[in-house]
Amino acid sequence: MPEAITKRAIPVPPTLQLFTITETAIILGVSRRLVSNRIQEGALPAIRLGPGQRLVRVTIGDLETFIDQAPKKHLTLPAFQAEDRAFAAKLAAVVNADADATEADET
Repeated sequence: MPEAITKRAIPVPPTLQLFTITETAIILGVSRRLVSNRIQEGALPAIRLGPGQRLVRVTIGDLETFIDQAPKKHLTLPAFQAEDRAFAAKLAAVVNADADATEADET
């Protein structure tokens, strides 16, 4: 009788732990949009995976480095969150202005 095959978890080195944009945003306490902007600016390194490289992931090491360097760049967590709120307000104003313009065109 063959021996039962047992499955065991493959250990993942801590440096290979990956976070999604949403998980990164939760850790930082900001919106997904601001995290995406930081990645596009190159301020927060990220890797792209999968077909078409559409999956964006942030390594734990890059996130820790970003958090450690934030005070040196005069970017504290409250400042980062305030920037996020300002960005969201600016975006809401643009969306509202577009909606008002569309509504005015319809009348």
